[in-house]
Amino acid sequence: KRQLAKGNFWKVQFNPETQAVFEETLGFLETQGIHLFLLHLPNIDLLNNAEPEKSAEALTYIKKTISHYPNVTFIDANSAVESRHDLFIAPLPLNPKGQQEVTTFLADKLVIP
Repeated sequence: KRQLAKGNFWKVQFNPETQAVFEETLGFLETQGIHLFLLHLPNIDLLNNAEPEKSAEALTYIKKTISHYPNVTFIDANSAVESRHDLFIAPLPLNPKGQQEVTTFLADKLVIP
């Protein structure tokens, strides 16, 4: 919390070159008939809330972009655990318990009926 308060954290940034590569990759995968599972990995809510507008903007960009590609499935593992501080070692890495919970969450999402 102290590091976040000091502004010492990974900042949300927008890079047009990276965004172009992301969009090109989505298009390429679609032309190849490849289905992509895009996983929003968990970050602790303290980090997500450090720059809430930018975090929301980044997520909106991703969701809007992938909405044009029916071959992409977005799985939001972040919302499921971001407020569960007991699952994190630090703002980003999950501890073993968190890894297990996210793995179970992902497996449940990937089950084919």
